[in-house]
Amino acid sequence: MSEHLTEEEQIEAFKRWWKENGKLTVSAVVLASAGYFGFGAYQSAQEKTDQANSGLYDKVIAAATAQGDAALSPKQKAGVVGAAEAVLAEDNTGLYADLSRFHLAKMAVDAAEYEKAASYLDAVIANSQTQSSVELATLRLARVKAAMGNTDEALALLASSPSDAFTAGYAEARGDVLASLGRLDEAYTAFESAVAALEGQESNGGMRANILKFKMDNARIATASPLAIGTNPHAVNPHAVNPHAATPAEAAE
Repeated sequence: MSEHLTEEEQIEAFKRWWKENGKLTVSAVVLASAGYFGFGAYQSAQEKTDQANSGLYDKVIAAATAQGDAALSPKQKAGVVGAAEAVLAEDNTGLYADLSRFHLAKMAVDAAEYEKAASYLDAVIANSQTQSSVELATLRLARVKAAMGNTDEALALLASSPSDAFTAGYAEARGDVLASLGRLDEAYTAFESAVAALEGQESNGGMRANILKFKMDNARIATASPLAIGTNPHAVNPHAVNPHAATPAEAAE
């Protein structure tokens, strides 16, 4: 969503996206919801780190953004991989190593290569010296696991207790996974917990809270009106798996 939109416009844009993509595959909804690739609270930790390997990491950024919002060519993707590997060769555990792996994981998800994305995120969790990196990687890994159909693993990852900065994100992701399973009462509770966690947060908290409340309403309506998503063959089930729906990469475009 454009950073130039007002909060109300962004909320309405999200609602339209949800309505139009209600029949997307579970993987698309779980990955796209809540801005899977947004750094959010993680940015503050990034700003406090030293500048070691910054020159090498700049090359990762340059390669990854060479096409702007357009898809990278195979040659450009190879450039991202090469630049990231150069960072990792110098330092396998620092912040720039984490960020490089996040870029590689994003590129893998865009290509629907979920196993590869999971391996990059696992590497962050195993090697990072930064707690916020580990928490962000765990959150993203949970969404990737859910997209792969491994919802039990996703929920297990989200059962951990992150720092305050990630509490809302974990609760929202848990709600998204539960909603995809049709466990709407539990999803409602998870979204409610996410709203509570946002209280007192100034950064985009108002818009996120409103989006979460929309998700809560969606779960409550679906729970109260089972016929609307059950026996009615013409109804739209927001949690159904549609084999003809767009892939996560297509949905993100």
